[in-house]
Amino acid sequence: MGWLPLVTGMPVIIGENYDVNGGIVNGSEGILKSVHYEIGENGQQHATSCIVTVPNSSGDLLPYLAPYDIAVLEETHNISITHPETKHSWTFQQRQLPILPAFAITDYKAQGKTLPVEG
Repeated sequence: MGWLPLVTGMPVIIGENYDVNGGIVNGSEGILKSVHYEIGENGQQHATSCIVTVPNSSGDLLPYLAPYDIAVLEETHNISITHPETKHSWTFQQRQLPILPAFAITDYKAQGKTLPVEG
């Protein structure tokens, strides 16, 4: 796909441990409140940060943010690959927000969660 559609109000899962003591950890669920974009040289938008409301968090309040709101910043990862025969190598850089849509989650991501019984 190459891009992640972000819509204000959508449920998301945090993909990193931001504040373990405050309950903002990998797998925390929240609601996307806002997204900040930069416009690249090619004219495309690139999400650089967002605000997520995490109702189960208990960390310190940040100035200018409502209670339970957290700022999520983009992360950069370098990915290197080497062709097995030619030994030619390439390095790519991936930048993205560490969040995922949470309309549905896999059993792997649900491990350790207490979920309501639907019947």
